[in-house]
Amino acid sequence: MTGSNFTIKDRASRAIIMHDDGILLMFRHELKPSWEIKEYYVTIGWWSEGSETPEETLHREIMEEVWIEVDIIDTITVYNYDVKWPNDDVLRYVTDVYLCKNKGDKFFQTHELDGPESLVHSNDNIYEIQKINWNQLPEINLVPLDMKWTIIDYAIKNWYMIG
Repeated sequence: MTGSNFTIKDRASRAIIMHDDGILLMFRHELKPSWEIKEYYVTIGWWSEGSETPEETLHREIMEEVWIEVDIIDTITVYNYDVKWPNDDVLRYVTDVYLCKNKGDKFFQTHELDGPESLVHSNDNIYEIQKINWNQLPEINLVPLDMKWTIIDYAIKNWYMIG
């Protein structure tokens, strides 16, 4: 919100990780109490802890979720979500989205998760790392949708870095 005073409430770091000819994403499979099955993909990463920098958050989250080390290649975008309260205070939620490259030649599709995901992972609530080819991005259910199209737009404009 232009001209408003705001406080950054929370900051998240998310990654698109290049691996071979594709990218690594977190596949989510949830069985809802209504027996509805919800399947979708998300980028890897989550919220900062303490006084972490966005880059420190990114590396910690990737180690918790994928158990690999990455090089940060570029910043794809920074999302700002402002929430205005009745007293006119504005809380800003910030998400940094990075393009990264796997330093190694392997990733573990199934492993013991660290972090909050380990507390809720079950047969009805699956977290799994999957490799997706770039050309599959338009067809998969990557959420949030605005991030999906931002990533596709970035890939088209910067193919020399990722192709």
